Order: sequence, then structure tokens, then C-alpha cells
Amino acid sequence: EQTMWKKGRRRKKKKAVAPAFESPFFKDFYPKSDTGYVGLTNQGSTCYLNSFLQTLVALPHFRQVIFSQENNSDGKSKAVPTTNDASNRQIQTQLALLFARLKLSEMGAISTMPLCKSFGWDRASMFRQHDVQELYHVLNRSLRCQNKDLGPHLDNIFFGKMETTMKCTTCSSKREKVEAFSDLSLVVKGFGHLEESLKAFTAEERLEGENAVMCSICGGKQPYIRKTAFKELPEVLVIQLKRFGWDFSNGRGKRVKNEDRMEIPYELLVAASSDKNDDDDDADA
Repeated sequence: EQTMWKKGRRRKKKKAVAPAFESPFFKDFYPKSDTGYVGLTNQGSTCYLNSFLQTLVALPHFRQVIFSQENNSDGKSKAVPTTNDASNRQIQTQLALLFARLKLSEMGAISTMPLCKSFGWDRASMFRQHDVQELYHVLNRSLRCQNKDLGPHLDNIFFGKMETTMKCTTCSSKREKVEAFSDLSLVVKGFGHLEESLKAFTAEERLEGENAVMCSICGGKQPYIRKTAFKELPEVLVIQLKRFGWDFSNGRGKRVKNEDRMEIPYELLVAASSDKNDDDDDADA
């Protein structure tokens, strides 16, 4: 047990007790904001988690899915689990409880500890900084794993379809591939506005020289034009800004962060692909 000395007397050092942020006793210490919103406490290095959770709770459709699909292991609806209930280990259950407390709590901030425990995290895990985009994908997979009925609902909210077209400049033959996507990674460097980076993402790219593509009709490698377009947009479009890169100027790779300003508009115009056979201009959606 830790001790300390003061004025020649040996005194025991009291152990620090973490405040129970859910207890009404601490309401005076953590008063609710005049805005009516409730914050989330940092469990160590979980600021990335807190910002992500505040984003999720602001999505009405996602909240509705989490509450309406709340089930325990036997598939029966269960609104409030008991303390020792196995459903406390379910991520969806803890998300539902957290969302409810963010809406109804009189505290200024509440704890995410129960949710972190449902992730299987220990205290050391809460002091490790993680990538919020990685968290988004892991949470998506974990929710589907624990409740298979969530899959279609999550698809409707977060997943869209993207079409990649490859066109041979010699014979004009085309290859088309449609894939599902749940987020976009857009470049920050060289772009001051989000729409500019998005247009560059969907712009035509010429593949030639070392990047030439094998054409089965021409019987060899030929220059190709590659273009990406959106076939279906998700209800919620998740965008990651690629601020981190590598600097090899000193001969050794060093991870650096781009601090350039990126303007994000209130409304975003996204180019949608056309089903017409001609080369009409893309429409804005």
C-alpha cells in the first residue's frame, strides 16, 4: 500500500475512487449542458470512440434499428437486461442502453465503460489509440455477428454500390464491375474543398505504359481509361479524409499528417452514373 510522509508522521495515502458518472450524487459535479445534450467520458484514450458514438446516436434510422432489433440470445425481445444477464455482453444491448441514457440522463456526461466491456476490452485496451474508420468496420461486423437480423438494416443505411468501368482506347471494349462500399477515402492534399476531392475520386484515369492493361480482344497490353461512378448511394455516406501519409525524403519512412484545411459543404453533390448507352454527362444526385 502506498504511503507518504508529512511533518515526520507516516500517513496512509487514500486510494482514488473513480466517480460513478451515472449516480445522481454526481449530478452537481457534472451538470447537464443548457443545450440538452449529454457528453461521454473518456475511459483513457477513447476520444475517437466518443466522437463516433455521438455521430451514431445522431442518426435517427440507426437508432431505430438498434432499439427495434434489440434481442437476447434466444431471439425474444428484451428491453432492459438485468445486471447479471448474458445480454449485457451483447454490443447491441449496450448501444441501446447508451443511446437511451444520452437522451434521458440528467448528467453532463455518462460513462462508456459497459459498452467497452461488451467489446471485450480490458483497461489496457482503453488506453490504446485506434483508428475510427477501423472501429466503424469492426463494429459493423460485430453487430452482424451477434445479431444476423441487423445485416439488411445496416446495408440500407451504410452501404451503396460503386461501378468501375475499364475502356480500351484501341478497340473501345469495356469491362464493368459493380461492388458494394460502406465508406470513401478521399485525398486531402491538393484539395481545399470536399467536392473537389470527390470529383477527383470519380474522374477518368488513363492507364498506359507500365500501367497498361491486357486486352483479350487486341491480344496484348493496351492503354485503358478507368472511371469510377456511383450506382446507388447509401442513406448515410461515410467519408474518411486521408490526412496521413509517408515521407521518405530522409531515406527512412516517416508517418506525417497533412494539416491542410478542407472545406466541407452543408450539402454535397455526388455524381451518379447513367444507365444510358451513350456518353451523356453524369447527373448530380
